[in-house]
Amino acid sequence: MVTLDQVQTSLIVEDDFIIAMEMAERLERLGCRDVQTASKVESALEAVRKGVQFAVLEVSVCGKSCARIAEMLTALGIPFIYFTGYPQNTFPDLPDAPWLAKPADEVDVELAISDALNRGWKPPEPSVEA
Repeated sequence: MVTLDQVQTSLIVEDDFIIAMEMAERLERLGCRDVQTASKVESALEAVRKGVQFAVLEVSVCGKSCARIAEMLTALGIPFIYFTGYPQNTFPDLPDAPWLAKPADEVDVELAISDALNRGWKPPEPSVEA
């Protein structure tokens, strides 16, 4: 079973600063070492290009859909979850990923993350330093 402590870098895409910081603290408690945040679609896409291994997406960021981010993550095989106040049927065309409704307790967050990470993603092998 893959867990967050095997993830080097996570990305939280959220336009509410408080929610982003609370989720960052949750990911760190679950073992993620490097948690980045993005409050705009463009900055999130740039972060994905630079390299992340897991993401948490709000489906509407500053009034823009996260569809491009979700599609890029899906194409790259990077696991992610949606963390939103919107009902899932509001966005039927988004790529498939666990859908977590705000607010969520620690157990639900951990279960959604576990679901996303264990859909076939393999953590990278640790690098060997000479």
